[in-house]
Amino acid sequence: MQRHAKWTAMILTIVAGVSWMLMGNSKPKNTTSTSQPPATERGLAKVSNAPISSADVTSKIELLGRPFTKTPYANNVWDMQLYNGKIYLGHGNISNLGVAPNSGPIPVIYYDTANTKFKTQSVTNSNPGILPSTKMYVDEEQIYIYRVLNDKLYIPSNDSDSEKWELGNFYRLDGEV
Repeated sequence: MQRHAKWTAMILTIVAGVSWMLMGNSKPKNTTSTSQPPATERGLAKVSNAPISSADVTSKIELLGRPFTKTPYANNVWDMQLYNGKIYLGHGNISNLGVAPNSGPIPVIYYDTANTKFKTQSVTNSNPGILPSTKMYVDEEQIYIYRVLNDKLYIPSNDSDSEKWELGNFYRLDGEV
């Protein structure tokens, strides 16, 4: 299957190249006046010719710490979500291959902006089919994304670490619990 896809991609590339050579320059001629801004989906947009200026903030970059203790790839931040004055960091690794396969279970780590420290959020199981328990991680290989809906923070399951795949997992943080 993969070999077939490679040949298909190669053939399409060759056909596109030959078509481009036969057509010559494929860019359409610009027949619009340069004094008018280009049309957009919402109508004509007014474009400013003012130069864009930005300040160099290199000297203000500050190392806040190294909150992750997993393998290097799993230490990448995949998502950041502000919730109740805390910045939650998505991290981990769902790959089954490579030098750092699967990284679960994953701690829910956030940066507390009020105390300027990284902390780990406790996770309480409220599934009625499982005995209630509190732990310092989610049973996932990676936290890929966070979402805030109706003032609650959600983590949709990405790759379960120890749970069955029949129903999937999701996690909700309601306030501080």
